[in-house]
Amino acid sequence: MKKKLTGYFCLLVILIGSVAFTQFVDQPPVEVPTIPEEELEIPVDQLVTVAKSLDLGTAIVSIERDKGLFGGEKGTYTFKFENGAEVQLDSKTGEVLKSKEGKKQDEEIMKLLSMTGISLEDALKAVMEIFQENKLESAELRADEIGNPMYVIVFEDLTVEVDATSGEIINPPVEIPSVPENEQMPEQIEETPEETPIDENELIFPENPGNF
Repeated sequence: MKKKLTGYFCLLVILIGSVAFTQFVDQPPVEVPTIPEEELEIPVDQLVTVAKSLDLGTAIVSIERDKGLFGGEKGTYTFKFENGAEVQLDSKTGEVLKSKEGKKQDEEIMKLLSMTGISLEDALKAVMEIFQENKLESAELRADEIGNPMYVIVFEDLTVEVDATSGEIINPPVEIPSVPENEQMPEQIEETPEETPIDENELIFPENPGNF
């Protein structure tokens, strides 16, 4: 009797297991959508606002996306100020991860800053609007070949040079859109005075009657 019960029990366990396995196999796998990391990052201009709110310096002179040991992204940006101060921000949360106070102003940097007419963050904002780029790798104030200040802004697949005095984009050249032909200003046509028609029946007297 015990052997019979044991046999029935084993058969019942096998049947239940086979049903559960069939249900598990028939169910399609559930795919969890993933969001690309670049879509989770805070816009750079907002990170600039966070960095400047810390009052570590008066002017940002460089912004750099930090890299790991093997060149991978760390998910952070480092902002450097004119006095050597630095702050590292999380690119996804804006959290301050570490900061370093400045000790001494760099004379060369201060000389370049005195000649600038536009800040690094304003130049960066204008460039991002023109070229529709959003993945910044680095932005830096430096001197050109003759010592004038310029901003070098590097994206994932584009490098832009900006005249830091005028804000003009030096490289790559930006084409000014031309006005389509159908929208060009029409040429002005000079109006000629209308001639008064002469009535054949009207008598015409000469201007100098002395000739007759």
